[in-house]
Amino acid sequence: MELSTYLTKYLVENNLSYRDFAKASGISHAYISYICNDKTSRGSKPAITMAKMKQIAQGMGIDVNKLLNDIDIDVSWGSHAATDDEEELLAFFRSLNPDGQKAALSMLQGLASNGAYSK
Repeated sequence: MELSTYLTKYLVENNLSYRDFAKASGISHAYISYICNDKTSRGSKPAITMAKMKQIAQGMGIDVNKLLNDIDIDVSWGSHAATDDEEELLAFFRSLNPDGQKAALSMLQGLASNGAYSK
């Protein structure tokens, strides 16, 4: 299910307006409208960052991992499609609890800052 459909369904089922959800999530009501309509005022698809996903999940009272598992998320990997290794890494990361995710990020940051494994 696309995020636009998922969020719209949530709002309808919970009888919430964009402004109501804006208060719960900390996202502006205009941006929530963009997400639900799957386009910005300029007609482009709204950019959904991980920070926004966390705010949406918080507004719904669910864990961000549940949100990511419930929707068909288009993960942007820059100018190239995700490799099998990147997809596997993301799936593994999502399977971790919040403490495990923090530990994994810390390990990856250590590898990156070491320089031995950098491109």
